[in-house]
Amino acid sequence: MNPWEVTQGPQSKQSEWARQQGYLFSTAEWGHVLEGLGCRVLFAWNKQLAAGVVVPIFMRGPFKVAFLGFPIAGEAFDLLEPDAFEQLEAELVEVMRCSLVRGVRSRICELKGQVVTALPEVWIDDLKVWFGQRSKRLVKDLAFAARAVANLTIVSQAGDAMTSHSLYEQTIRGHGGKVRYTQEYFQRLKALCERDGLVKGVSCLNARDRTVGFAYAARHGGVVYYLHGAVDAEVRSQGVGDLLLHRLVEWAHQTNARSFSLMASPKDQPGLLQYKKKWGDRVGYTTTHDVGYGAVGRSFVWLSAKANEFLGERCARKKQKNK
Repeated sequence: MNPWEVTQGPQSKQSEWARQQGYLFSTAEWGHVLEGLGCRVLFAWNKQLAAGVVVPIFMRGPFKVAFLGFPIAGEAFDLLEPDAFEQLEAELVEVMRCSLVRGVRSRICELKGQVVTALPEVWIDDLKVWFGQRSKRLVKDLAFAARAVANLTIVSQAGDAMTSHSLYEQTIRGHGGKVRYTQEYFQRLKALCERDGLVKGVSCLNARDRTVGFAYAARHGGVVYYLHGAVDAEVRSQGVGDLLLHRLVEWAHQTNARSFSLMASPKDQPGLLQYKKKWGDRVGYTTTHDVGYGAVGRSFVWLSAKANEFLGERCARKKQKNK
């Protein structure tokens, strides 16, 4: 018997489980934020695991792609062996009959199974231990930043949504990336932040009270995940990013979360990975696993794998060229 129950809205047992255990990414409120990306949202409850996920569905050309949780499924799924995780995907795609189900696992230490992509991920494994053992470099950088931002104000509130999106867009385009998150998404994320204790926004204001930096994190189970952040180029050298991130890590510790993930880093941004290593004490992978439905879905999985293989080779050539 298939263990998945897929519904238009969350079942009461999923809502109760998500709230009692602090799984933000499995709630209807998070589904509403994701709808700001233009996707359709369903809810899936797994009877065997007694755990649920939000399932956003995106159109990729003629293909319908469903995510088993977004941006990640969460601890209940990360702890599974890869073959068991992929079996859950296969069972979900049978119920949904979409082109593809994509699952993302976080804080993976060993690569096993049919991994489509594996991006480096840095995290703080034990927040209680970490606060007593911060690196000398981080302590020094935070002290510098505290002195350098005398003309700025760090506040424990989300910044203006439209300005935050503009900073995010500038940062992504500056690295040659694709802008995936919309203004509507940022507006909904800020609104959720103002009424839900499982998501936190912090910001930096200049003397004119304009948002010149922002960052968001969210708690999902025992882990807090860094979601988004960007700083205006004019104040970036003052260490604003360090102060914003530190404020989020402090918040995570105050909520009694066990770990803090800085999430995956693109392979073509080694500088970003090194920056995250200044903060985290563990390095592993964020892994993506795809399962297609029918001949069309399997073709899409094959095409996605080939595209990722090509991008990986291009990134390797670029690194070799820059040596």
